Amino acid sequence: MSSNPSLMPDLARSARADSATPDAAAPTAPRATGNGRTLPGTVASALRERIIQGEFPPGSRLNERALCDLLGVSRTPMREAFRVLAAEGLVQIEPNRGAQVVALSEANIREAFEVIGGLEAMSCRLACERATDLETAEIRALTYEMMASHARHDLPTYFHTNREIHERISLASHNSLLKQLYDAQNARIQNLRFVSNENRQKWDLAMREHIEMAEALDARDADRLAGIMRQHLQRKCEAALKSLNPDAAPPPAQSSDSG
Repeated sequence: MSSNPSLMPDLARSARADSATPDAAAPTAPRATGNGRTLPGTVASALRERIIQGEFPPGSRLNERALCDLLGVSRTPMREAFRVLAAEGLVQIEPNRGAQVVALSEANIREAFEVIGGLEAMSCRLACERATDLETAEIRALTYEMMASHARHDLPTYFHTNREIHERISLASHNSLLKQLYDAQNARIQNLRFVSNENRQKWDLAMREHIEMAEALDARDADRLAGIMRQHLQRKCEAALKSLNPDAAPPPAQSSDSG
């Protein structure tokens, strides 16, 4: 086991802190670069962030002209950006109707979280085997940052740091194909992963799970880390389904990842 002190006592202290939650900052509009090959990707990134943050909710139409004015680009890169997001499964393009944000069904959400759960559990196992000491230290440091934002009730910063931690674990697997699959699937449900944190009790539980993840990674305990991650994402799936349909039955419990 790791010789580093447990993070859990710090959570108890941080939970007593209380401050107002600052507003989330809007994504920065992309600047025209003069390079037509990269501008559509820049526009797609800006739109992706707005979709993830919930500015464009599921089912909403993306007004091409308004978005061009907002981001300061012409229609050509905007349409190319729509096609990029369509290929990622974030938007759908209908003839003569334009683009709209994809609204996932209950079945889509269940399946997506099942896949993400498997991918992230695999990343956890490989990270325990392959992560460098620097990588584990960075994830621990990010966990401390997340605890601080949790204590301040600072949801935007918490969300950002949370995403960074999951990203770092995926990178620490040192498997480029696994990372590519994770990125593609995660983009579709990123905004759903944080629904439960709107409830303080569930947010506290999610924070504790992240502390346990950092400790398991530090100890190179692959079984424990993969199991915590699966349980963590199972709770996120339940919360996402609950937000979609308050009367929806929870998904069947998944067995812990011990194989």
